Amino acid sequence: MFLLVALVVSLAASQQPDSAQQQPGTAQPPSKGSGSLTIDGATTTLSHVVKTTRKNPFNDFFTDVVVLLSDQPLSDKEAADDAALFARASRGDLVTVALRFDGRPRRGQLFNVALNHKGLTETALLPDVWFKYTFKTGAGTVTLERREFSGRIYSADAEFVVPMPVETTAAAAAAAGTRELPAPSKTDADRKRASDLLIEAVQEGDELRALSIIPLGIDPNARDSRMNITLINWAVLMCQPPVVAALVELKADLSHERLPGMTLLAEARAACPDAVGFLRAGGAQ
Repeated sequence: MFLLVALVVSLAASQQPDSAQQQPGTAQPPSKGSGSLTIDGATTTLSHVVKTTRKNPFNDFFTDVVVLLSDQPLSDKEAADDAALFARASRGDLVTVALRFDGRPRRGQLFNVALNHKGLTETALLPDVWFKYTFKTGAGTVTLERREFSGRIYSADAEFVVPMPVETTAAAAAAAGTRELPAPSKTDADRKRASDLLIEAVQEGDELRALSIIPLGIDPNARDSRMNITLINWAVLMCQPPVVAALVELKADLSHERLPGMTLLAEARAACPDAVGFLRAGGAQ
């Protein structure tokens, strides 16, 4: 049976921020957020918000910010324990909405939204491309129109404020700074190195660098070593249509399915509509 979920959040309640995140001598504003999650006519009030962090899945040098809205107060330690949160929610003791923001330089984009509530067999992980959002210096909004996910219909509208301490950016700037490109590829080893650099650039959202690497000579069917996802699939997931077009021209395999039944075209329609035309022109089905 379809489950209608409507989330409406407005600034109202507050909690003390994580003191470990505060800079010495600097007053941090409290976290603020409240709202409601309606599931099949039953409304749950979300009156608490906690900011926590996770290592970025693409580059563990960087840290993602996770804004966790819930109907029960949570400590920083509790908010960081995904397994315990789901276990409590599956028993009906807790409802959570977690907004995860990409911590890599030049991105700061919504990565995904995770819902935990009674009736789920696993956390509902909704894709970022479904949401309209803003997030700057700890204040943000997120909106989701009606969407079907695993037999349930979800919609959302949220606002929140969390403490974001001033941090030194020297290390991040150095990591994201201009890096020299290798010489044009002459051997298979050169092409592998260039392909690895290309995957890294795509994952980091650096489209200009990615486009500058492709002419050096790469394997259009390369996969990343950690998640075994093809290069063109990454270009679709990170929504870089010019990179998709270049890989199509290089005869990348367009029949790959990251998950059974999840074709490149299907992913592009959801994550990167501007890439659909290039994939179709290349023969993707």
